[in-house]
Amino acid sequence: MSVAIAETALADLAVEYWKLHRAFQRSLTHLDEDRAHRAGAQARFAAGRLDIVLAGAGLKLARFEGQVLGPELPMETINADELTAVVAPVVVETIEPAVLAGDRVVRMGRVLGGAGDVSRN
Repeated sequence: MSVAIAETALADLAVEYWKLHRAFQRSLTHLDEDRAHRAGAQARFAAGRLDIVLAGAGLKLARFEGQVLGPELPMETINADELTAVVAPVVVETIEPAVLAGDRVVRMGRVLGGAGDVSRN
């Protein structure tokens, strides 16, 4: 397997892991307080391990919430056609993070855009 194929495979796996982690975090609200606390701690540990593994391969996940949408961001806005009347659209939710190797994009992110107050950033 070439290095580029392995890097792409690791990036794909990292994004799927991130989506699973996000869904798991959302499900914690359905647990009692003690179980939610323990499961949340385990999830935070696992997310930290993902960051360590990716850093070891020279990769990192990038999210864009609150940033003004623009061509300089390595992401696809999945609802771009709905934003034509919005003056300064921002990222309201990351659907899939981008995967970067330094300044190089390994995998584009996917986001939802919308109207937002960017003065808070």
